[in-house]
Amino acid sequence: MLRRNFFRLISRDVCRRQDMMLLLGSLRAEERLGAFLLNLAERYHSRGYSGIEFTLRTREEIASYLGLQHETVSRLFSRLQEEGLLQVQGRAVKLLDAGALRRMVGMRI
Repeated sequence: MLRRNFFRLISRDVCRRQDMMLLLGSLRAEERLGAFLLNLAERYHSRGYSGIEFTLRTREEIASYLGLQHETVSRLFSRLQEEGLLQVQGRAVKLLDAGALRRMVGMRI
């Protein structure tokens, strides 16, 4: 029983990651970052943590994961903060308007 639940959880995570990678390949840079943040928020929330406030990895790691340049990721964080969609302080991020992020991504996630 425990083994079955473990494999089910791993399988679900692998499928989610695969879906995310396929999705990211078809999005513009700002949509990729938005989808990444929304996916991360959902995963934190499903594990009992805040789905609104969380700490991110480095910009370089995020850029590498999303297939973007570090500078592009930094500019996008600044733009999304200026638009009031999120608040960024160092590696700490707070989603201020998840609905607007979803609309930006085009409800594809």
